Parts: sequence; structure tokens; C-alpha cells
Amino acid sequence: MKAKVEVDTCNNRKPNGLGITSLVLGVMGMLPAVILAPPGLIVSIPAVVFGALQRKKNPNGIATAGLVLGIIATILCGIGALITFLFVGSAVVAASI
Repeated sequence: MKAKVEVDTCNNRKPNGLGITSLVLGVMGMLPAVILAPPGLIVSIPAVVFGALQRKKNPNGIATAGLVLGIIATILCGIGALITFLFVGSAVVAASI
């Protein structure tokens, strides 16, 4: 008697490339969020865009996680950029006095 073996061929799964891209960019945007704001913004804004596109096509957890991480990273990078510009601006004003 032979045992029946079922193989999952993954044919029922939809492609999730944008969701994975969004998740990776969201994580990468979180790393330099406050310290290096411009590179963080360059990475986190596409994470939001890719996450939103993927959620329109096929809403799933990976796309949602990438979208949320991208939004949080964008907010943190904005705060980091604001703080950086305030410190640099105050240093320039203090140096000119």
C-alpha cells in the first residue's frame, strides 16, 4: 500500500512582490529614522506607496505591515529632519552673532 503524498504547489497564492518590497523598505526606513532623516525619507516614502498599491491588489498582512512601518518611518524621519534643521539653524544664528 502506497501512502498518499500531497504537495502544495503554491498555485493558489497571489504574487506579493510589492508587499515584500514595502515591508523591507519600511524596516530599512526605521533604522536611520531620526539620525539620518533624508535617507530614511528616501526609503520610507516608497514603502508607503508600495504598501498601498499591494493592499489595493491583494490585501494581506505583509502589505499592511510594510504600509504601517513606512508611515511610522516617514513620521519619524520628518521629526528628525525638523530637529536637525532647528539645531543647524540655531547653530548658524549663534555663530553669526
